Amino acid sequence: MIIRLSLPVLALLLSPSVAATNLLDVVHTAEVKNARFAALRTTRMLADQSPDIARAALLPQIVLTASSSTVNLQQDPITFAPGVPPAGGDTAYDSTDWGGRVVQPLFNWGAFKQYQAAQLQRSQEQARADANAQDLYFNIASAYFDTLRAQDALSIARSRLASLAKRLEEAQAKYAAGFVSQVDILEQESQRDAAANQVLSAEDQLNTQRENLNALVGEPIAEVATLRDDIPVLLPTPNSVDAWGRLAVEQNPDLLASLIAIEQSKVNQSALKTGYLPQVNFFASYNERRLEGGDNPSVALNSGTTDVVGIEARWEIFSGGATHARVKQAGLQTTLAKQNHESDAKLIENQARALFMTSKTDAYRIKAKQRSLRSAEVAYRAIEAGYSVGTHSVVDLMSSETKVNNARVELSNARYDYVMNCFRLYKIIGLLNESAIVRINGWLSASPQSATDRVP
Repeated sequence: MIIRLSLPVLALLLSPSVAATNLLDVVHTAEVKNARFAALRTTRMLADQSPDIARAALLPQIVLTASSSTVNLQQDPITFAPGVPPAGGDTAYDSTDWGGRVVQPLFNWGAFKQYQAAQLQRSQEQARADANAQDLYFNIASAYFDTLRAQDALSIARSRLASLAKRLEEAQAKYAAGFVSQVDILEQESQRDAAANQVLSAEDQLNTQRENLNALVGEPIAEVATLRDDIPVLLPTPNSVDAWGRLAVEQNPDLLASLIAIEQSKVNQSALKTGYLPQVNFFASYNERRLEGGDNPSVALNSGTTDVVGIEARWEIFSGGATHARVKQAGLQTTLAKQNHESDAKLIENQARALFMTSKTDAYRIKAKQRSLRSAEVAYRAIEAGYSVGTHSVVDLMSSETKVNNARVELSNARYDYVMNCFRLYKIIGLLNESAIVRINGWLSASPQSATDRVP
C-alpha cells in the first residue's frame, strides 16, 4: 500500500478551497490536510534509510587527518664523545602532519547480517505503515458514514415530528368540533413532544459526527454525498468462511509485519553468532610529517613520509561470556516472536471468519428490514383508515406510526452496518486501500436525499 500524491491531491494543493462531497474526495483531502498521513510518508522515508546505514559497514572507509602544532622539547644533553658537541637539550619547533587511511572490509560476516536485518526492518516498518494507513482510511470512512447515519436519523426524526404536528392540528380541529376526546389530544401532544426531543438529540448527534469528520479530514466539510438506495447488497466473494480466514492470515499487514519480525530476529541471532568469528580488513595509509625550527638533530630526523599497505585481522577470543548470552537472548526473542505471531494469526483468522458471517447476515438483514418496513407501512395505512372511521383508537394509530418509524431507523442502520462491515472485511485482509474506497464511493449519490426519500 503506497500513499502517493495523485492528481486530485495535487489539485487540492493548488486550490485554496475544495468542497469535499463524496468519500473519495474526503480521503484525498485528508491525505493532504491530516498530519498523520504526512507522518506515514515520513515513516516510510525513514525506513528506507536503515539499509543504507547498515550497508556502510561493508563499504570502504576513508579517513583524512591533519594537524599543525608548536612543540617545546626538553631533553637532557647527550655527549657521544669528547670533543663532539652534545645532542639534545631544550628546543622548540613547528610540527605539521597530514595523512589518510582507507579500510575495506574483506570478511565481516556480522556487518553483512546486520545489513540483512536492516532490510527486513525496512520491510517490517513498511508493513506496519500499511496497517496504519488502513486504520486511517477506516477511521475516515467510519466518520463519513457515521455522519450519513446521523443525517438519516435526523431526517427520520424531523419527518415524524412534522407528521405528528400535522396530525395534532387536525385532531385539535376535530376536538373543537366535538369529534374526538381530550384524551386523544393529550396522547398526540405527548407523542409530538417526544418526537421533538428526538429531533434535538439527532441534531446534537449529527453535529458531533460532523466535528469528528472535520477533525479527521483537517478542514470543514460542508456537504457529504449520501448513500444510494440501490447499493449492491451482495454476499461476500468467495462465499466461504475458510477462504476469508486464510486470506486474512496471508495478507493482513499486521501479520505480515510479525512474520518479518520473526525473520529479522533470526538474522539478528546469526549476526550475534559472528562474534565468534574474526574480522579481516584491507587497509592502506599515507602520512607526511614536517618538523621545522629548532637546533636539535633528532627533530630533523623525524621528518618524512610513511606509506603502509596491508591486511589486518581482529579476533575477539573471549569477552566474558557476553557473546554467548547475547546469542541465547536472541534465540529467546525469536521464539517469542513466533509465539506472538501464532496468537495474533489465530485471533485475526477468527475475526475474519466472524466478519464474513456478519456480512452475510447483513445482506439478509437489509432485505428483511425492507420487508418489515413495507409491512409496517401497510398496517399503518389500514389503522389510519380505521381511525378515521372510529374503528381504531388514537393509541392504535400512534403505536402503528411508531412501528413505521422504528422500521425506517432499523433499515437505515442495517444499510450502514453493511457498508462498514464491507470496510472491515477489506481491512482485515489488507485490501482497504484507495481501490476499495473507489468501489464503495460508487455507492454514493451526488445529490442529497432525505432518509425517508430512500425508504423503499
